[in-house]
Amino acid sequence: MRGASCWTDHNLVRAKLRIDLPCVAAREKTSIPSSIHKFTVPDVRDVYRNELARVLEEHLLDEELSIEKNWQVLRSSIVSAAEKTIGRGRKRQPEWFEENEGELDPLIAAKNEARVKMLGCNSVAARKEFRQQQRIVKKAVDKAKEEWINRVSLECEAAVKDGKAHWDSIRRLQQAHGGCRPLTPSAVMKDNGELTKDPVEILDRWHQHFNTCAVLLSLLLNPSGGTPSF
Repeated sequence: MRGASCWTDHNLVRAKLRIDLPCVAAREKTSIPSSIHKFTVPDVRDVYRNELARVLEEHLLDEELSIEKNWQVLRSSIVSAAEKTIGRGRKRQPEWFEENEGELDPLIAAKNEARVKMLGCNSVAARKEFRQQQRIVKKAVDKAKEEWINRVSLECEAAVKDGKAHWDSIRRLQQAHGGCRPLTPSAVMKDNGELTKDPVEILDRWHQHFNTCAVLLSLLLNPSGGTPSF
């Protein structure tokens, strides 16, 4: 009667395992870039120039020091002047999101809290709440984006005589139009109702379609004339 159970011929084996988990090196904290887009405002540029001049007067470059030391002084002066005038930047959000940030941020925060709660307990109620918050956020985001696109589209139409404003509106729409672009169809329907992806059959189907349109147009314009051939 060997082993842990009776009437078996297995030997009881006891083992000790030593598992060493690899140490994951912490990622170095990268510096956040400055908000250089604020330099487009002339007043901000003037304030930055004055602040940089003041900082450079306090930290004069020394010719006796090496080039590396002088460069460190110059770099720290530029960075400190930028931090005081324009501040550190952050991840740029789309324009339609920034205009509705006050309404969308609380909804996104509630969705994130629901996700953390779901990951913590993984109950049916927590998953249901998280999915509900996801639907609320998606509905609010789609509505905000659609309203912004409609408003900018109207501005683009109103500024059709103003070239610069017209093309600025078009560029804004192009930048925010991701996810709303129509997909290029990869298949067309033949006469018998079947779909085809063959390039030759697709061209023939379009040729047949345009011939039909041309014949109908010719009959409307000249009912007594013959059928043109293409």
